[in-house]
Amino acid sequence: MTDENTTLIALTVTATAREGGQSVTVAEPVTGNDLRRYKITDADKKPEVEYDAACVLADGWADLPSNGEITGAADQVVTVVELTNQGANARGKGEAVLPAPLDAAGDLATTVTDGVLDLLPDGDTIMAEVLRLGLVFDHSDDKTQTWCDYQNGVTAAFDLGTAAKTIRITDMDTRLGREVTLGELKKITSIRTWRNRDHEEEKA
Repeated sequence: MTDENTTLIALTVTATAREGGQSVTVAEPVTGNDLRRYKITDADKKPEVEYDAACVLADGWADLPSNGEITGAADQVVTVVELTNQGANARGKGEAVLPAPLDAAGDLATTVTDGVLDLLPDGDTIMAEVLRLGLVFDHSDDKTQTWCDYQNGVTAAFDLGTAAKTIRITDMDTRLGREVTLGELKKITSIRTWRNRDHEEEKA
C-alpha cells in the first residue's frame, strides 16, 4: 500500500453468527500484499490503533483466517487491522460487535444474564426483520425455514439459524417472488400481493 497520508483507511467489518463462533468479512479488498489481523476484546477494552503502529502477534493480534471464522462471545468487539507486509504497520482499521454463536442446531447459544434467558433474535438479522413485518413461523426442513403472513398471502423462506443474508419472498396466490438481501429487507414497510392489492392501492 502506498503511504499517501497518515490517516487509517476505514474498513467495513461485518460479523455473522456461525456454529460455535462468528464469521468476519471485510468489504474492502486487501491492498497489494498487505496483511490483516484481528483482536477480540470487551467493548470497553478496544485497542487504540494509530497510523503506522505495529500490530504484532506478541501483543495479542492474530492473523485473520482466510475463511474469516473466529470465536468470541456475544457483544464482544472484533477489531480488524490492515498492515504492511514488512513491519506489520497499521494502514487501516475497522470493527464489529459479535453476535452470539450458534449451537449445533443452528439456534442461538444459551445466554443468561442476571437470571434472564434472552431468546430475542439479534436485531441485525433476517429473522428480526420478518418479525417486524408481521410474519410468523410456519415450518422448516434440513436447510431452510419458512415464515408466512396468511392474511396478506406472503411466504418467506431463508436459511436456518441467524446468519442468513438473503430471503425469498413469494406471493402465495401468484407464486411470484424475488430474492431480497438483508439490507433491502430493512427498507420494506409493507408487501403488496394479489391478496391485499386493493388495500395497498388505497394506502398509496
